[in-house]
Amino acid sequence: MATQRMPRCSVSDRRERYTFPMNTSHPHDAIFKQFMSDPATARDFLDIHLPPGLRGLCDLSSLRLEPGCFIEPDLRAFYSDILYALRADGRPGYISCVVEHQSRPEKLMAFRLIRYCLAAMQQHLRQGHDRLPLVIPLLFYHGTASPYPYSTHWLDLFEQPEVAALLYSQPFPLVDVTVLSGDDIMKHRRIALLELVRKHIRQRDMLELAEPIGFLLSLGLCSTEARASGRHPSSRTATSCQGRGSQNHSGNHGPDRTGIAAVAPLSADSRFPKPYPEKQMKKRRARIEPSPAVLFIPRLTAG
Repeated sequence: MATQRMPRCSVSDRRERYTFPMNTSHPHDAIFKQFMSDPATARDFLDIHLPPGLRGLCDLSSLRLEPGCFIEPDLRAFYSDILYALRADGRPGYISCVVEHQSRPEKLMAFRLIRYCLAAMQQHLRQGHDRLPLVIPLLFYHGTASPYPYSTHWLDLFEQPEVAALLYSQPFPLVDVTVLSGDDIMKHRRIALLELVRKHIRQRDMLELAEPIGFLLSLGLCSTEARASGRHPSSRTATSCQGRGSQNHSGNHGPDRTGIAAVAPLSADSRFPKPYPEKQMKKRRARIEPSPAVLFIPRLTAG
């Protein structure tokens, strides 16, 4: 009896039969994405498995697939991901569903989930938004070890979870020199010079800072690197105020009465300060008056 052979499918027929929403690099990846690309199936999955508190924020009727893959290329044999966009608490949000295909669970998986969430946020910002969306990470696991042996709380990955929770649940530390007074800056020891110069970097007349800068340099608290930082345009003032003998950075004028080379305002077409003419310098030296920061100087010590 002759064996009946099945008709051969053309390439186009096979493509019509097995059309997946996005590229796959693993058999399990293809199966998962085939199921989860169906909106009704995805809604059932999320309705069942999202924690109640998060489920209440999500409008699953607005669920739609988003393009993009945030898994590192060298890990796509072990993980795959699928990203859904939806309305979360009335605003744009996402659910990042990560599938773990490897038989051994990943100890640092919680950190990877955070990275994938950040990548989804970055993609959201690139689309023109200026606020971060809620991104809910969800791990789908089907390995050999049961139950999943590692915490999915990323703070548990720190050696001091309590300190990490404190750090990442409040505003990050901010050093705002624009609100610091001159007296406060003068108390800041080795960092005072940097803070003082950066606070007044946009000030057109830097001559008023000659005395406090000279005093800070005279304390000997500035490292050689700090003194040499004047080579950078933004900190040229600090080096210009060091008074090297009888020449300043231009080599044309001597030091002023404080032993510090005088600095003129930055010109619109120049990156560096220009020296004043000698006659104008004499007039400006006569008008120098101690600032509140200078009045505080005698109470400082070099220790």
